[in-house]
This record gives sequence, C-alpha cells and structure tokens, in this order.
Amino acid sequence: MIPRQPDEPLPVHTEPPQAGEASDAEPDGVGPSQPEMARPPSRAASLLASALLAITALFLLYSPWPLIAKLHAIGAACCAQIPSHTITFQGRPMPVDSRNSGIYLGVLLVIAILWLGGRQRAASYSPAPIRNLLMLCVLAMMLDGFNSVAQTHHFQVLYQDTNLIRVVTGTLAGMALTILVVPIYNRLVWRDPAIITIVDDYVELGGFLIVALLVILSLQAAPSALYYPLSILSIVGFLVTMTMVNSCVILVSIRREHTVADERGLFLPALAGLVFTLVEILLITTVRAHAA
Repeated sequence: MIPRQPDEPLPVHTEPPQAGEASDAEPDGVGPSQPEMARPPSRAASLLASALLAITALFLLYSPWPLIAKLHAIGAACCAQIPSHTITFQGRPMPVDSRNSGIYLGVLLVIAILWLGGRQRAASYSPAPIRNLLMLCVLAMMLDGFNSVAQTHHFQVLYQDTNLIRVVTGTLAGMALTILVVPIYNRLVWRDPAIITIVDDYVELGGFLIVALLVILSLQAAPSALYYPLSILSIVGFLVTMTMVNSCVILVSIRREHTVADERGLFLPALAGLVFTLVEILLITTVRAHAA
C-alpha cells in the first residue's frame, strides 16, 4: 500500500450516470436532451376524481328529472323551501328560498369578482369602519331571520317580513360574509397569500353594493328569462360555499394548511372539498326522503 502524499487530493468515487440522466462531464447544450415528462396524477387525485364521477352518475340516474327538479333536490339539503318564503318566476319557485337565494348569489358574485380582478389571494383585512359596516349587514340578516321565524310561528314580531326584505338582507349578508371571510380562508390555504385587501374604502364597497343591487332587482322582478340562470347560479353558490368550507376542514385535518403554492395546487383540495360536499348532500337528502 503506497501512502498518500499530504498534498494529494482525496479520491472521489462517482457513479456512472443512469439512463436518461445528463452526465456532469457533458458541457451545457451538448448531448441529446430528454423531453420533460408530465407527472401522472396522484393516487389521491385519481380516487377523488373517481368518487366525483360516481356521485355525479348516481345523482343523474336516481334524482328526478328535469334539471330544475335536480336543482330543487340539491337545494333541499340547505333550505326548508317554504313556499311562502320562496320567490316564484311566473309560478315556478326557486330551488332555495328568497333569503338563501340572496346569500348564495351574493357569495358567488363576490368570488367571481375577486378572480376576475386578480384578488383571489387577498389576505389583508379591510379597514375597521368597512368591517363594522359589513358586520351590520350580517346582523341585519340574523335579526330578520329571527323575526321571520317568529312570524311563521305566529309569535310577536318587530315587523311583517316579506320576500323582498329576505332577499335584501340575504344578498347583503352573503356579500359581507364573503368579504370578511375570504382573507381568513386565504391565510389558511395559500403558502404566499397576497397582502392586499378586498375592499379598501367606501368607493370600492360601493362597487360591490351595485352588484348586490342588481341581484336584488333581478330576484324581485323575477323575469321568466332569468329563472334558469338564477336558479343554477344560486345552487352553484351553495356548492362553492360548502366546497370552500370543506376544503379548509380537510387541509387542517391533514395538517396541510399554508401549503398551496399556486392555482394548480388548489385543484386537489377543492376537488376533495367538492366530493365531501356532494356526499353530505346525498346523505341529507336520503335521510329526509326516508323521514318524509
């Protein structure tokens, strides 16, 4: 054995490059480049997609047709569907009552505005005066809800409730809750939430109020041409709301909050939240059908 000289470098053992890997000895730009392979979907995504397809097929096969009957079946999971509390379009009732129609349309429109305006990651809270005004909208809906229940059961009431009042308080509350809660959702979900607000001042709040007014006028006028669009959008708003809630619960349960890096990374939690939402709807509608 020949002793190593003090200035002799230590021997380095390297493994030959595996097939498909570039060798370090090759200069940049030399040698055949391998095309980047798209990663296959994860097992969780495949299972969730299969579950979504199975639930959708089950719903399409066993829930009643036509389409509006299916919308009413979904609406029954979140609403008592009291006829006197429901807006009708030339005798055709909405899938959910007037208050819930306003709430879910308000939620959906605010979320749509955020995504269209690039503020879907907004995580900063609005100024205190704006938040206080938004919380007043929520409290107004709660007060109207208690008053409506008292009126239904023939108790003493503060005022005679109407579908117009239910729509106004519901729409404003849906808008307000979304503006208040989305920053909390974004802080929980995103790895790098945007340090911007949804509403900075009264001018921006006025823009949302204009949208809310359009919803209120559309539901109050109840033109026949808007029956299906508003019915579908109200149910979509309900599904979006529950999907967001369930996706948060799932992320917290598996300790994966603050991990979504981009919009593509949001797909799997949203898919899981949607599957859980549909399962909940099926369970509720099944229990109600057997109890009836």
